[in-house]
Amino acid sequence: MPLSLRYIKELSAAKIDYKGLHIIDLTSLVYSLRIDSAMQYLENERKSKMSKRGIAEYRPATEADFDAL
Repeated sequence: MPLSLRYIKELSAAKIDYKGLHIIDLTSLVYSLRIDSAMQYLENERKSKMSKRGIAEYRPATEADFDAL
C-alpha cells in the first residue's frame, strides 16, 4: 500500500479532514498524531510503574526539603 494512502487512512481514523492537503502536510499531521500517541503511552506507563511501587504522586523538591535533610 502506498505511503500516502496509509497516511490518509490514519488521518481518517482520527477523523481529520485531509482533503486538499499536500503530502508534506499529511506527513506532518500523521507524525504529530504518532508523537501524541507515544507521549500518552509513556505517561500511562509511568503512572502504572509508579502505582506498582506504591507511589501516588511526586513533586519537585523545594529548598526547604533540602534544608530538612
